[in-house]
Amino acid sequence: MANPQLEDGYFKIADEIADALMRTNLSAYQTRVLWAIFRKTYGFKKKEDWISNSQMVELTGLQKTHISRTIRELKNRNIVTKGGNKIAFQKDYQQWRELPKGVTCHHELPGGVTPLPKGVTKVTKGGTHNKRYFTKDIERDSQKPNPGIKDFLVYWDQAFREKTGKDYFFNEGKEGSLTKKMLKPYSLDRLKELARVFFKSQDQFFQNSGYTIGFFYSQLNKVVIEADRKKGW
Repeated sequence: MANPQLEDGYFKIADEIADALMRTNLSAYQTRVLWAIFRKTYGFKKKEDWISNSQMVELTGLQKTHISRTIRELKNRNIVTKGGNKIAFQKDYQQWRELPKGVTCHHELPGGVTPLPKGVTKVTKGGTHNKRYFTKDIERDSQKPNPGIKDFLVYWDQAFREKTGKDYFFNEGKEGSLTKKMLKPYSLDRLKELARVFFKSQDQFFQNSGYTIGFFYSQLNKVVIEADRKKGW
């Protein structure tokens, strides 16, 4: 029977951080890796430390591939930071990037979308830059997914980066599914127009709720009204 005692060792976490973590969506892997980081930093009265993947494997029981991906996810959400080889917990929780409600991880991409091989560069309108995804060759796909989905997701990614200075991280195919639904009543050009209005809107509710496709979908009628008002309709 386990019988942990404080005299055998402990570390402190501020109540405010605990409160923030209670309100934060984390995947099971993210939770395990985050506790390992706490243990190797705060547990040794350090703010940061070099923690090898091998140590992470031993602490969490996860495979190395899961460790690397999960640390990248936490870093992308700004819950942890990396300086050189050292990793640290970002205690300024106001800088954390929250997931949309109900979503627990970002490592999956929209349906019909697959990761680019490492080092591959995607050429897009306006220049060449590294992309995180590309749509499967539609000609080879017997299901022939709507090509407008890919076009809109690429457009959204660029618009999000222009607005926030950060990359947009897709989650578990949800954005692909929502985009498919939106492309039924609206043309691709119209949907892009609505996205532009959404990102440029001065509506405080939009600005405070985060620029996710899920939120955009939930507020689409409101965006349509604002877009039509700007046109004078």
